[in-house]
Amino acid sequence: MKTEIHYKYCLPTEITVQIDSNEKCPVPFPATIKIIHPEQRAKRILVKVRTERLRLPYGDYRLKEYPECCVIERKGGQRELFKNMFNPLDSVRQAKSFRKLAGCEYPYIVIELQPEEIVRQNIHVPDVEALMHKMTLAFAGYGFHVLWIPWRKRKGVGRYALGMLMVHLMLGCALQNVLSDGYVKPMVAPADGLFFPGTGRVIDDPELVEIGCASVDP
Repeated sequence: MKTEIHYKYCLPTEITVQIDSNEKCPVPFPATIKIIHPEQRAKRILVKVRTERLRLPYGDYRLKEYPECCVIERKGGQRELFKNMFNPLDSVRQAKSFRKLAGCEYPYIVIELQPEEIVRQNIHVPDVEALMHKMTLAFAGYGFHVLWIPWRKRKGVGRYALGMLMVHLMLGCALQNVLSDGYVKPMVAPADGLFFPGTGRVIDDPELVEIGCASVDP
C-alpha cells in the first residue's frame, strides 16, 4: 500500500523486471528488495519484485514501469562476444541492437566474465586481442556502462546476488531525479504536467500534479 512518502518521492511499491524471451539462462531475481527511506536513514521501504518474459525491442532486462530508463544487455562468454563482433550476419544484428540500446537513459552491458577470460587463448577465437579492441571500441562509441561479473563458479547464490544488484541498479537509475547520493529531491512538476524519468510521459492531471506523483500505468 502506498503511503505519503511514496507519493512525495514517487517511490514504487512494486516493480516488474521484464526479461527478453531469447535469454536462455535468465538471471534470477529476488521477490522483494529494500530501499533506504528518503527521510529516515535507519528505516527501509519494501518493494515487491515481479518478473515476466517477453520479446524486448532491445536489451535483455528492463523495468516495465521505466522502459526507457535503464536497459541491460547481458553477455555470457568469450565466444558470444566474438560472434557479436566478427560474424558477418550477427555483427549487423548486434550493431542495430546496440544503437537501440544507446537510446535509453542508462544503457548497461553486463559481462559474466573476468577480463582475463576475454584474452584467454581459444581455438574458436583466432585473435583475442582484436576481440578486446573491437569490443571496447563499440562500448566506448555507444557510451555504454559496463559491469564485469568475475565469476569463479556460477552458483545459484552468486547469480541470485547478481539479480539483486541488477534490479537495484535499474531502480536506482529510475530514481536518480528524486534520490541522488544521499540528497533527497522531491519531485517538482513542470508547468505542463509531471514528467516521469525513464517513461517519456507527462501526467497533466491537476490533482495528481499537485501532490507531486501519479501512476504511470496505461
